[in-house]
Amino acid sequence: MKIRNVLSTIILILVLSITVGFSAFVSEMSISNLVAEVRLNEDVRITSVEYLNDESYNVIFNEFDYDTDSIMGNVTFNDENIAATYKITFTNFGNVDSYVELMENETGVNFEFSDSSEGVIDSLGGTKEMTLLVLSPDYGVGKYDFKFNFNFSRVFNVSYEYLNYDNDIAVEGKSYSTYIDEYGIEDITVFMGGRQLSSSEYLYDSGSISISNVNGDIVFRGPKTLNAVMRMNSVLDTNVNFGSSTGLDVINNITYTRSGTENDEYPIYYYRGNVTANNVIFGDFCWKMVRTTATGGVKLIYNGVPAADGSCNNTGTASQIGTSTFNESYRSFAYHGYMYGEVYEVASREMTDGEEIMYGVEVDYTGDTYTLTDTFSTSDWTNDQDTIGASYYYTCFNSSGTCDEVYYINHLSKKSINYITLTSGNDLVSVLVRMLRNQNSSIVKQAVDNWYLNNMTNYTSILENEKWCSDRNAYSGGWSLNPSNRMLTDTYYGAYKRNSIDYGPSLDCSAANNMLYVGNGLTYPVALLTADELTLAGTGYTGYSNKSFLYTGEHWWTMTPWSFSSNMAYNAVVSGASAKLSYSGVGLISLGVRPAISLIPEMRISDGDGSVSSPYHIKTKIALDLSYYGYGDVYYEPGMTWEEWVNSEYNTIGFVVDGDYIADEYYSNYVEDSSDVRVLASSVINSSETYGLRMYI
Repeated sequence: MKIRNVLSTIILILVLSITVGFSAFVSEMSISNLVAEVRLNEDVRITSVEYLNDESYNVIFNEFDYDTDSIMGNVTFNDENIAATYKITFTNFGNVDSYVELMENETGVNFEFSDSSEGVIDSLGGTKEMTLLVLSPDYGVGKYDFKFNFNFSRVFNVSYEYLNYDNDIAVEGKSYSTYIDEYGIEDITVFMGGRQLSSSEYLYDSGSISISNVNGDIVFRGPKTLNAVMRMNSVLDTNVNFGSSTGLDVINNITYTRSGTENDEYPIYYYRGNVTANNVIFGDFCWKMVRTTATGGVKLIYNGVPAADGSCNNTGTASQIGTSTFNESYRSFAYHGYMYGEVYEVASREMTDGEEIMYGVEVDYTGDTYTLTDTFSTSDWTNDQDTIGASYYYTCFNSSGTCDEVYYINHLSKKSINYITLTSGNDLVSVLVRMLRNQNSSIVKQAVDNWYLNNMTNYTSILENEKWCSDRNAYSGGWSLNPSNRMLTDTYYGAYKRNSIDYGPSLDCSAANNMLYVGNGLTYPVALLTADELTLAGTGYTGYSNKSFLYTGEHWWTMTPWSFSSNMAYNAVVSGASAKLSYSGVGLISLGVRPAISLIPEMRISDGDGSVSSPYHIKTKIALDLSYYGYGDVYYEPGMTWEEWVNSEYNTIGFVVDGDYIADEYYSNYVEDSSDVRVLASSVINSSETYGLRMYI
């Protein structure tokens, strides 16, 4: 009985010992059909060694052996300048990727690897082969012993958040260095193993950051900007079908990299479909991130004002600054333009049989008279209208073919001709050039500019002077200046073809005159989105969804010309019911207006995650012009009063509140504006103002 108890105790101790031993090294145990599989975190072994020489090499293979981490043996060389060749296979049975490297050669024979001697072996059965050449010392003849020891170390991931660098690996216990030359060390936060490192735990020298003893995954986190957020989770869009709605309903917070820009200094990233993480609060307004620009900025579209709880969940009319017609009328090609020149309206004339009228392919102008050339006359409108429509573009509406003003036939139907009147020697080309000049603001541009003037001028210095495309180049119809393509049919513009026929949206602008920016047509750095940007976003002509982030339930304008049908100009719009790219007459009805702006690349996110309930907040740091008295690199945030600025981090020059005014702390110098008036502590800083100092006694 005592012996049995002793034996039971011994067995129990052994069982407990085995259990404790397993718990010390087992990372994962799975049991299937009562068979236990034990897998270590780190378990790399040499699993085979193969001798590759044959007799012709004058090498006598004597013997070799190997264990989990070394290969040993001896070999006889019967000639000089030859080698014994071994293929070594390593297998990783562990749960983590590992790094294999040669540690030492104990016997001193020469060696070399015919391929890389070091490298990563993937976890869970990954293998790596090395070809080892064993060489005699000084390539002499004789028999030599050898032993090579290998080391296996855990591999850790190196990633870059909000930085445009490729991910890497680091080896446990070794040093890791990276060169981040675009940012100062104050912009970089370093993490290892989930813990933020202090500045004493790594070395920074002229852009190079070095960590001496790696023991966990490394993360280098840079400044969090909107551009960086869009860049971090992007895929190339070569497989996107812009004519399809497939997948647009599903929540998708990745961005797409525009094919053809991926190797640019600033690739174009854009959101598409049901996006829930692109909400921004900037300048006390809600915005949606749409895409990045070719200069690294981020284009935003207006989405109303924040709710009392700081959320941005606006739809319907709350997502607009108001409504407007695009222009005052629809009867001119000019009225397509966000900016436009002279207006030549299309008129209409009823046509009947019995009146002899001459038509011409072209027209000459001599003195004060137009004369039709290559003419055709008829009084039988009913039977000859197809002949006229196929080949003839001008008429004087008389039988002589001469007149002091001539009529360019824009469109004809069974009962009427629509035409543009040309006078004073003008031809079609000169008239179109006049209409395309960027001289006058459309009605919708006036609405956008007025809103900007009243709400956004303090932010102008941190907005890009983005180039906005008002593409008025036609691909077919009476608008074309190519004589062989001046068909007397409805006119369709380039965006119509790209977005409703080819399903190939473009961010290029076809002509310099169609490219609007401050200095070429625009008053402020603000405009409207284009039809092509809508197609990219999943609000296209056939590829659309009312789950798209641009859907509001309202009709609203883009700045893109669509077509000129008969006597009416149509521009691209978003259809409220479906979020489909559609079109509307520019002077018919008032539709929603949603301004778009582009933030400069440097604008940083202070907080938020981009969701509706927690939009990104932009740290709007703006340069304060104190150059009048020599201060540089002074900043403030829009909306700040002088007193708030004095008490903020931006007051680096020792200003104080003195009574009602702002003064230098050490001298009796007070801040004044350009009108020599002292600024009140309660007054708001004006970014367009230049401030100075004056001593008051």
